[in-house]
Amino acid sequence: FVFRTSNTRQRFLRITHSLIVTMALARCMLRRLGGTTPLTSTWTRLANHDQRRYLSRFEYSNLVNESLNNLNDTMELVIDDHPNGAGYDLNFTGGVITLELGGLGTFVINKQDASKQLWVSSPISGPKRYDYNEASRQWVYGSDPIPLHERLSAELCDLLKTENIKLDATLADHDFTSV
Repeated sequence: FVFRTSNTRQRFLRITHSLIVTMALARCMLRRLGGTTPLTSTWTRLANHDQRRYLSRFEYSNLVNESLNNLNDTMELVIDDHPNGAGYDLNFTGGVITLELGGLGTFVINKQDASKQLWVSSPISGPKRYDYNEASRQWVYGSDPIPLHERLSAELCDLLKTENIKLDATLADHDFTSV
């Protein structure tokens, strides 16, 4: 840029500096709201923020542990009932579920306490980060209309060539106001 006066240059620098500071503050605030990088996922989280209220660490811990326990229990039943189940391996330790289906691929589901999310890696849909939606009482991914339990059920049906897999999506009603 070529500036005709030094005052114009100084105003330009002040405005530019203000924009940079504002963007940095906005990014910090987005992170405090639980935003993640890349920035597009942060905007998705903010767009859906009205459907969720802020979960305390206690609430998140209870919900995620119950969800992981339900998933582990129902996945265990699926593996036990499947004809090739002996060749599959299910592990649940330290808040991480790993379901190895031999040559079909591996599912990894783990809790992320810092972002209060469930992270899922699937051999079909790849990595996804799920947030808890209190209105539906399910874990949802951005604007995807299919909740976590339904997506995992459908993908397991595809991989295992069966139609009767339904992972448990029920979460008990929680009243955290008395805590």
